[in-house]
Amino acid sequence: MIKPPDYLIPSNDTCSVFLAGGISNCHDWQQDVADQLKEECPELVVINPRCDDFDVSDKDASKRQIAWEYKHLQMADIISFVFTDETIQPITLLEFGRWSYTNKPICVCVYDGYVREEDVMIQLGLARPGVKVHAMEQSLCCDIGNRYREWKLAR
Repeated sequence: MIKPPDYLIPSNDTCSVFLAGGISNCHDWQQDVADQLKEECPELVVINPRCDDFDVSDKDASKRQIAWEYKHLQMADIISFVFTDETIQPITLLEFGRWSYTNKPICVCVYDGYVREEDVMIQLGLARPGVKVHAMEQSLCCDIGNRYREWKLAR
C-alpha cells in the first residue's frame, strides 16, 4: 500500500487502484477496503490517500496532500470512488466528475443515506452508463478485482 508522503513508482508490471473518497470526518473505510483487496488480489497496489498524521489547518500540508492525490489519480490504473454517509465529500465529488469522463476504469460505492447519492447516480448515468454502483464495500472490492483481472489479461 502506498500512502502519503510516499510516492508510487510507476511500473508496467504492476496494477494500482486509487481509493478516492472521504477522509475528513469519515471512518477509515480505506483500511477496510485495502484489507479486503489484499485477500482478493494480493498483487494489486493500493494507493491510499489517508495520511496517518494530517493537520487540516496546516495550509502547506493541504497543498502537499492535494498535489499528492492529483499525481496519484493520474498514475493509478483503476480509481475507486467511495461516498460514505458521514459527509458530503466535495473534493471526492470534484474528482469523480473529472475522472468519470475519461476512459480510466472506475468503480463506485455509494453508502445508503449519502446526501448526494442522486447527483452521483445522474452524473454516472451520463458519463458512464455501464458502471455499476455498489452499496457495500465487499461488492466494490469484487468489482475492483474484476478490473484488475481485465488489466492483467490486457498485458
